[in-house]
Amino acid sequence: MKNKKLFILGIIIALVFLGSVFVGYSENKIVNTVKVLIPSPVKNFVKSNIFFISDIRSQIFQLNKTVKIQNNEINYLKDQIKIQKQNTNYLLSELHNEKDGFISPQVSENEIIISEKGNSYKMRKFYYPSMPWQFNKKKPSGYLYHYNNLVYSVTGDAKMYYFNLDNIENKNLKLNIIKTNLKEILKDENIFKSGKVSIRGIFIHDQKIYLSYMDQVKKDCYNMSIIVSQLNKDYLNFVNFFSYDANECSMNMSNHTGGRMVGFDANSFLFTTGDGQIFAEAQNSNSMWGKLLKINYDGKLEKVVAKGMRDTQGAVYYEKDKVVVMSEHGPTGGDEINAITYEEIISDEEINFGWPIATYGEIKYISIKENKFTIKDKLNHSKNGFKEPIVHYTPSVAPSHIINVDNFEKDFEKDFFMSTLGNLPGPGRRALHHLRFDDDYKKVVYSDVITLGERVRDMIYVNDLNKVILILELSPSIAILEVK
Repeated sequence: MKNKKLFILGIIIALVFLGSVFVGYSENKIVNTVKVLIPSPVKNFVKSNIFFISDIRSQIFQLNKTVKIQNNEINYLKDQIKIQKQNTNYLLSELHNEKDGFISPQVSENEIIISEKGNSYKMRKFYYPSMPWQFNKKKPSGYLYHYNNLVYSVTGDAKMYYFNLDNIENKNLKLNIIKTNLKEILKDENIFKSGKVSIRGIFIHDQKIYLSYMDQVKKDCYNMSIIVSQLNKDYLNFVNFFSYDANECSMNMSNHTGGRMVGFDANSFLFTTGDGQIFAEAQNSNSMWGKLLKINYDGKLEKVVAKGMRDTQGAVYYEKDKVVVMSEHGPTGGDEINAITYEEIISDEEINFGWPIATYGEIKYISIKENKFTIKDKLNHSKNGFKEPIVHYTPSVAPSHIINVDNFEKDFEKDFFMSTLGNLPGPGRRALHHLRFDDDYKKVVYSDVITLGERVRDMIYVNDLNKVILILELSPSIAILEVK
């Protein structure tokens, strides 16, 4: 028995020695001497066919070391980008002696863009003082709102600017800094540093400016809230305007925020909330997750208009047809454009868009027990009592916003642009989708794709100038799009 144990021990020692000879790195002189004596073809054969598991482990070890080194280098470059961004902003203000703002130079001039259907556009870009999305842990670059010939902008990390539309034909664009009390009222340091926690929307009505944001109502637990200030270009003093039960918060909210505010009538506006990745609550009428809310200008919730919404980040009220058109992120595929009419909004009945029970996407990376119907099930909304989307997209295009662009070209009527994001490039991503709907807003009758090659976080249409103004996240930049 003793000899058997010694024999097994000897085999193990021999295997360890041979493994050291044929696989990986060693500082042992004897091992390295034997390595030199063995011909390379023999070493490669034994390594690949006998000690292949050890070889794979050795490769993984080396790759992990390389990844660690590269991650350190990437983090260093990110820090350098932040520093250079701050230096650039300072130099631009000093160069033009602009203490209340800075001159944003044009960084791209009249780039010609041909859409999939051959329509021609031109686009110029101006420097935008936000961190690039890809180096900022996916924090949104910023949002736009047009009011009284000025365009107001807020970055994801709560810096505020405005510029005058009279100046957008110039080579440089003056971005005026607006001082605020945002650091005092928001308090959450995560808003002001890299990461997804951020401002999520801007809206102006009757000389008041509203911001939606991810609100840390408990430690590491978030929902969506709105703050408001009297509009003042010199200083904005925000106060709390709308929030909901602090017990209804998510520790895994990610990007499922919603946050779009849309003017509706003289007394109220509409506000979208994401599901916060608390999926079942999108179907709970007593929950604020995954809803379209109607909020009065006194800050009171008037009603829940719709439920069953995953993450509606874009919406517009098209007053001509009295319909709200919304763009929504799906799970894996299943992005949707939905419509809800004025009559549906003011009715006593809640409209149900189906999530998470029904989707035209796929549930791939997580388990959602409430999900019953996916892309393989045709008409899975209407067959189960839910409202069908106008159109859905698989693969995903990652929609960020949707706006009406009537008169952008002379034949544009009931025409909309939907902007898209995309962690990676792909068909329909990082683009504008030109869409026209039928009279009942039940199907698309015209579709074109204007590929920009950049994530489009937000956009506005200035009808008087026939220009679309966008925030692009990879540059980042303010872009001016017009017909060529």
